[in-house]
Amino acid sequence: MSQLDNNGNAKESFQAEVYCFDEQTGLFTSLFNIRIMEGSGLPPHSTLEVPPEVNDRQTVRFNGRAWEVVADYRGLKQYHTVTKAESVVDYVGEINPEFTLDKPENPYDMWDGIKWVVDENAKREYAVEQIKQQKQSLLAEVRHVTDDWKTQLALGIITEEDKNKLTEWMKYAQAVNAMDPESDTVFPTKPE
Repeated sequence: MSQLDNNGNAKESFQAEVYCFDEQTGLFTSLFNIRIMEGSGLPPHSTLEVPPEVNDRQTVRFNGRAWEVVADYRGLKQYHTVTKAESVVDYVGEINPEFTLDKPENPYDMWDGIKWVVDENAKREYAVEQIKQQKQSLLAEVRHVTDDWKTQLALGIITEEDKNKLTEWMKYAQAVNAMDPESDTVFPTKPE
């Protein structure tokens, strides 16, 4: 037998536990033990209905008629399945379909709808790009090491020893330049 009439007012005064929920989200917020006076109703955004027990990564939400159990991943990191951008879950319910809780393992993973898989083309392109960048770095080092020697050679004031070093470094630069980033992965040995 209900202690409230059809209008939600107490038929007689009674002590009760009321379960409060957030006005916007319906999420459980607190439990109060209060006295409800005859002719008055429940406090706003509360119910006498006991929320169900929840497991890890679950919470309860009042839908206007009853409590419902919903997934709760708030505070966990999620990853966009296209951009791989990391963000923190700030909502209740299942993870949005464009996100996953699984972290991509490398820059060339792609989402197949269930899990991250290696995109072999992206992996190859990434490796080629790394080799191109390394080539540019090594050639910049060659320029730095040989600049003075080139000036000395042009002025005719280079020593024989430095001329030999310049030749070694220029042969090294030729070998680095000749590398095909698509197929060569071992760089030539740098002169001493």
